[in-house]
Amino acid sequence: MVNVEKEDVRFVTPDHFNVTGDFYFNLSAKETRQPCVVLVHCFRRDKDQWGTFPHDLVERGFKVLAYNMRGHGSSDKVRDITSLLSDPHQAPFDFDGALRWLERQPGIDSLRVGAVGTSIGGAVACEANAIYGERLKAAVAISPSLRGTLDFLGHEPGDHRMHSVLYIAADGDGTHAHDAEELASKHTDAPKDVILYHDVSYHGIDLFEKESEIRHLAVEWLEDNLR
Repeated sequence: MVNVEKEDVRFVTPDHFNVTGDFYFNLSAKETRQPCVVLVHCFRRDKDQWGTFPHDLVERGFKVLAYNMRGHGSSDKVRDITSLLSDPHQAPFDFDGALRWLERQPGIDSLRVGAVGTSIGGAVACEANAIYGERLKAAVAISPSLRGTLDFLGHEPGDHRMHSVLYIAADGDGTHAHDAEELASKHTDAPKDVILYHDVSYHGIDLFEKESEIRHLAVEWLEDNLR
């Protein structure tokens, strides 16, 4: 039986916002170098949306960081929260702060870091996967927005491409199924996959919760691609 421990953490983003989060690990392996998964929540939700998923990941040999984007939870507030949906200098900077914090932790294998995100969190995971290359080796994006992902990528020059991404969406959820397919086909290098759920309209964390196999698919993708 794995003894899962949770610690409150706080880090500062490149633009000096204070971001709060939870760091999960196996108490008997805190100093042991292990792969780590960063969890990025939906818009107007927070790090607690993930329920027991961090425990699932720790039991499979990962450490986990779930953080609150600025304007959410106990992280610093923002003047216009809706600007987070498209501004490349906000939510992506929060992830940058998370990655820098992880790289200072002795029990993290910095060459095996992945991300799982829902909705805006999925777009952040994709953007980070493209920008940081092998520093973010794999991602799972649930209900990502094509426009949001490309907006976030706009703060970096050049043609950055995703890699090792599993895209998941519902075909009744607006354009998100199309967005997932286009992100995979036009902007992502292999390995990659797209899983679509038909005749449902769940979005983001709701899709993750309603379709229980998604958590298993996400764990399997991370295990296969964070080797």
